[in-house]
Amino acid sequence: MSNTIYELMGLAGIFIFLAGLHQLWIAREEAMFWTERFLRIFTASLRQREAAQSPAAPAAASFVHRTPRTLNLIGGFGLLALGSFLVLASLAIAVFA
Repeated sequence: MSNTIYELMGLAGIFIFLAGLHQLWIAREEAMFWTERFLRIFTASLRQREAAQSPAAPAAASFVHRTPRTLNLIGGFGLLALGSFLVLASLAIAVFA
C-alpha cells in the first residue's frame, strides 16, 4: 500500500515536469528575448569596464518593453524544478525505505 503512494508521487512529478516543458515551449520566444537582453547588458558592462567610464546602468531604460509570456517562462522553470524534485524524492524513498 505504501509503495502505491510513492509511485503516484513519481507519476505526478512526471506530469508536472511535462507541464513545465509545455509552458517553456509556449514561451520559447520569451526565452530568446530575455537571453538577448541579458547578453546586451553583459556586453555593455564589459565595454564600460574597458572604457573606464562612470558606472551608469547601460540598458536599464530598455526594460520598459515587456513581453506577455514572462510568467509562462518563470512558471515553466518552477514546474520543471518541482516535477524533478517529486520524481527524485519518490525514487529516493522507494530505494532507501
